[in-house]
Amino acid sequence: MAMGPGLPENPCCVFVAAGRAGSKDDKGKHNDEKLYTLAKVDHGGRSNHPSGHLMGVSVHALSWARSPAAVAEPWLPSHEWAWESVAAPMAPFDGNKETVVSYAVHPDGRTIFFSTRGRGWVPAGTYSFDTERREWRSHGEWVLPFDGQGYYERELDAWIGLHEDGYICCCQAATATPGAAPEWRKTEQKLFREGDRERHLGATLTYMGNNVFCLVESVVQEGVEPGRAYGAGRGCALHVTVFGLKYSRDGELQATVRRVTKSYAVCKYIPGFTHEAFWM
Repeated sequence: MAMGPGLPENPCCVFVAAGRAGSKDDKGKHNDEKLYTLAKVDHGGRSNHPSGHLMGVSVHALSWARSPAAVAEPWLPSHEWAWESVAAPMAPFDGNKETVVSYAVHPDGRTIFFSTRGRGWVPAGTYSFDTERREWRSHGEWVLPFDGQGYYERELDAWIGLHEDGYICCCQAATATPGAAPEWRKTEQKLFREGDRERHLGATLTYMGNNVFCLVESVVQEGVEPGRAYGAGRGCALHVTVFGLKYSRDGELQATVRRVTKSYAVCKYIPGFTHEAFWM
């Protein structure tokens, strides 16, 4: 097992998204897939960004690189995982005034879309970064319909994500050219547990491949006061729902093969440290 480094300094959002960069091998496969994230770059109170932003946002990639420490100490591993700043323009939005709220990788495997919401008078917006050309593009003052990460599902030919209040939503993958927001739809039924709204703490959606998704919801245990749920003591629980998706005859999005496993008691819950689900 390899332990990767922490996120770059001053991340503007805690997430990573896979993207392709570089050349292809003789079988046509990309041989340089990387993970990307965004980090704030403070201009020291001076606006030297072309758009006038005081807090720039740069792109960083996680890659398998030669270890500088191994040069002086050859007994150390020659390579290590490291975040490197990508030689690309700053993002076309201000890291102080706009927050990334959703993101998804385009089916082309190299373009990452980001949606932001602004503070005060700053409008919302959606942008994309081409990891091969290392170019940013603005797509308009609209946002993707899901919260957090969206996943492309080939069978449905759509991005799938978690909408507010426990609905699952889908939308067509945005085009490379600026334009209107893509059409989207959501399931008629919520996938959150009934009666848990007042005890809801958070949720994540994970794509498991082959049109199978896993929804993990964090809630306060029944009979436990919300203020006493934090820390040790099994005051919180995780609800796990595994399901598939399909379109109905009317084109509506429906959850299929819905199966809720048993709930899992959480031995410790700390505000600000949320659960995450991974699929390998």
